[in-house]
Amino acid sequence: MDIRDAIIEINGLFNLDLADRIIDYINDTELKALRVGTNLKEPNLEIRNVKGRFLIDEINMFKSNMSDNVFLQLIKNEIFKILPMYLAKYPKLLLDQLTQCDLLKYNVGGKYEVHVDSCINARRELSCIINLNDEYEGGELCFYDAFHTKEILKCNLKKGSVLLFPSNFIYPHRVNPITKGTRYSIVAWLA
Repeated sequence: MDIRDAIIEINGLFNLDLADRIIDYINDTELKALRVGTNLKEPNLEIRNVKGRFLIDEINMFKSNMSDNVFLQLIKNEIFKILPMYLAKYPKLLLDQLTQCDLLKYNVGGKYEVHVDSCINARRELSCIINLNDEYEGGELCFYDAFHTKEILKCNLKKGSVLLFPSNFIYPHRVNPITKGTRYSIVAWLA
């Protein structure tokens, strides 16, 4: 199997009005520079230069406020509406829980260098990236070979695009630097 077969982009199903409401919420709420990995105390902007907000994660499940919880439920409903399309292709994949959901804002220069989504402190089987807008330049999502040296797929996500792929070490990827505008997205993991 070509590993690109498990990277699936789904268009036309994510609620675009909800995407606009989430962008408004991102702009109206406190965002922080996000760290790399779960053990680092300070963000490393050379690797991950993005502001964001954790709506939920397995470690801090009960720290979210009421507005976070409302948006989390709306996003979860959208993801679980789209998920059967992926599971139709991989029916033995058992997923029933959203383990983390982050709202992200990439300004000019914002990026996330090559990385994988698996980690030892959180259950992650499937990664889900939802693009909330497309009024920016740069910011392509690129997948690499297992050695992190050769680009094998470049995705130019549109507003409402949902990209699903395994969270394991075989799927190193990056977000290219934003060169113009602001990229808004959601990243979530399922187990």
